[in-house]
Amino acid sequence: MKNKMLATLILVLVIVFGAISFGQETISVEVNYGQESTQDNLVSLKVISNTNLSKYYIQFSTDNQNWYGYDFSKNSWLKDYVSKYSEFYPNFNVGTSKGAKTVYVRALKDGKVLWNKSSVNLTPYGQEPIIENQINKSLVENYSNSNTYGTGTIENPYVVAPGSEVMRLNASESDYFSISYDGNTWSKYEKINNGMINKRLRLLSNGVVIPVYVKSVNEFGVESSVRIIYYVVDIMAPTCSVSTPYNSYLAIGGNCELILNCSDDFSDYVSYSITMTYEGYSKYLSGKINIYEKGISTTQKITLENLPNGIIETKVIFTDKVGNETIRNFQIVSY
Repeated sequence: MKNKMLATLILVLVIVFGAISFGQETISVEVNYGQESTQDNLVSLKVISNTNLSKYYIQFSTDNQNWYGYDFSKNSWLKDYVSKYSEFYPNFNVGTSKGAKTVYVRALKDGKVLWNKSSVNLTPYGQEPIIENQINKSLVENYSNSNTYGTGTIENPYVVAPGSEVMRLNASESDYFSISYDGNTWSKYEKINNGMINKRLRLLSNGVVIPVYVKSVNEFGVESSVRIIYYVVDIMAPTCSVSTPYNSYLAIGGNCELILNCSDDFSDYVSYSITMTYEGYSKYLSGKINIYEKGISTTQKITLENLPNGIIETKVIFTDKVGNETIRNFQIVSY
């Protein structure tokens, strides 16, 4: 019997407290229709409640101390005024200082107070965070021409050398940035220094176009739109050959005509340097072959001039955009 009475008592308590819990009146305020940020210090307010507020009086505050009500007859906000309930209230002034703004709401009736708050970021005009153009330099120290290459699109990705997977971005009006490799899982926000994102990426797959997602946020907590930047790590040296119109490398009258043939899957040009050595005498020549279509061979003819008579040891080093090299050695017979 005692157990039965105890069970009945517990059931009654559960019902009573459940009724109290689920019957609790609540109120909240929505700023600017739920937007996270605004550039206007006059905002719209929406009062949300699970109860009938028709008999309540409504006030708002930005500091939880000074309270204002809206006089609909005068279309103005008045300090210590109480408004009749309305779902929407226009042009509430949150102040002019930039940053996070908290708006408090309370509903009053017969000494009863319902209370809550919400927030919005007030941001300056024209200072939204923007992720701008990529600045991508290879870390290959001995290759001075490895500057910006590609557009970072899937069709024309940024080509980088192994070990040089670095993201460098201009990030206007941004203070922190985050990256993702799948568009879902994001890194912790990191500080942006001097308006520049400088982030070493994790090891990317060789020869595969990889997307990297990046977003930034300013001091007011406003996020930029997400940019997707595509990279490819190039480990393949250019395919290059050196030939001559003759059966062998001949210099007639000190001149030798060479035919340079190059192709590369990722670079839009291949640089070459030629070193010619004869009895302690060396001569150097350099140039560039523009690859008109990636992966398709391009031919360029050059003439070596004023060569001394004799056998000249010759080395040609072909270098693609990120520093991969192909070397060709041969002898020129000059007479």
